[in-house]
Amino acid sequence: MLKYLGGGYIPGVPARDLTDEEEKEHGALIEAEEKASGFKLYGKPVAKPVKDAPAGGKE
Repeated sequence: MLKYLGGGYIPGVPARDLTDEEEKEHGALIEAEEKASGFKLYGKPVAKPVKDAPAGGKE
């Protein structure tokens, strides 16, 4: 999955978060356009840390 960062668009590529399938389809074009422009439109989503449950259950 690619997260849409905003601030522009690439013709033929949806200006929104992309599924894994769409990333495979448009990845080369996105990479080429970002390299040519020096502007990042898509990025990998950052996973939020999951809080650990308290050890031992009840206090």
